[in-house]
Amino acid sequence: MSPLFTIITSTYNAAEVLPGLLDSLASQTYCDYQWIIQDGASSDNTVEVARSYAEKIPQMSIESAPDSGIYNAWNNALARIEGEWVLFLGADDAFMREDSLEQLAAFIQEVPVDDVAYIASDVMLGSRLLQAEVPLTNKLKRQMTLPHQGLLHRSSLFKTNTFLDSYKIAGDYDFLVRTLTYGKVIKYPQVVSRMGEGGVSQQWCFKSQMHREYLSIVYKHFGLRFSIGSPFAKFLFSSTFSFFQRFLSCRQYL
Repeated sequence: MSPLFTIITSTYNAAEVLPGLLDSLASQTYCDYQWIIQDGASSDNTVEVARSYAEKIPQMSIESAPDSGIYNAWNNALARIEGEWVLFLGADDAFMREDSLEQLAAFIQEVPVDDVAYIASDVMLGSRLLQAEVPLTNKLKRQMTLPHQGLLHRSSLFKTNTFLDSYKIAGDYDFLVRTLTYGKVIKYPQVVSRMGEGGVSQQWCFKSQMHREYLSIVYKHFGLRFSIGSPFAKFLFSSTFSFFQRFLSCRQYL
């Protein structure tokens, strides 16, 4: 019988942070889930650390091969999905509670989900609550409003869709807006997961690229009307900041 959930994690040299996620997975009171780890040919012992939990996480699928980034890694994992609902967690993420999956499974049994493509929930980042804004508004046409670590995808979405791995930071946003017509988005009223701090999208050195990708996605899917406001302003600000940051760094060597 297929599991209810599949959790996908891409890793690269994550041996130091991975045990936190592994402990969180192993301590779940609900065990009807599959965990896929797609490793990018790590040079440390990431794979060995994951395999050491094989008895605690019995439905574990591990593959290690070079990739071109997180979305390429996720695409490499899609063919191994067995669950009905898919959640993507980073190597330094974790569930909020030991019964997070149990409570989520109960919610899915209680509410009608036949026509649902996504189940969204709020996510904790340190002491901050990142809210999943459901019902959806036009704000989604300018930026990602559903934290990805709290977003369950119906697995059938991946039968005809993959992530565009030309994106390095905002590919999840592009995938979401491409597949919104496949079904409803509903809100789960509890926090499912806790994000690790210091990810790529949170670092200033990557902000310019992130907002460049967001601007490209907004323009591609929603046109000039939605791209000339907030997306363009954020891209301009982060690009200017990055320029001066590089300039000041270079001056140290003059």
